[in-house]
Amino acid sequence: MPLARGDTFKSDPKSVDGERHLWIIVFDPLVNGNKTLALNISTFDNMTCLDDSCVLDPSEFAPHPEFDRKSYVRYDKAMYGSADGVEANIICGVLIRHPAFDQKAIPLILEGALRSKYLRRDLRPLIQDELKRIRAASHPPRVTPPHDRPDQPARRQNREGPDGP
Repeated sequence: MPLARGDTFKSDPKSVDGERHLWIIVFDPLVNGNKTLALNISTFDNMTCLDDSCVLDPSEFAPHPEFDRKSYVRYDKAMYGSADGVEANIICGVLIRHPAFDQKAIPLILEGALRSKYLRRDLRPLIQDELKRIRAASHPPRVTPPHDRPDQPARRQNREGPDGP
């Protein structure tokens, strides 16, 4: 199954460095030339939190089996690249796919990225573009009927009743 915005995964501790943090796909590869951005979600702790640009509370989102504590986004670990590479690592077992994350968190995560001083500078314009796409999709343009358009002559209303003026 192809990756999509909101998909999550973790690394297999036997095949990587033992780190089991949740990663979330925040760029839809289908509209980004098969490129995607994955961000690391780590447990929030006032003593170790490196970046409070986006702190997520599980009570604010749909339940997720791997997101049960207050967490923050590690923008310093952002991974941008080919969705094929992530999918290949899932297929060979280096990464373990988990259920999709609540879609309403994605704009919050992307907005936090723009506030973060830890995000790579080259990713900022890409994140701004992705936010525009998300906002455009959630607020489709209003279609103005032809008679309400300024470039069309106004229609005259017939003020006569059924029996004449």
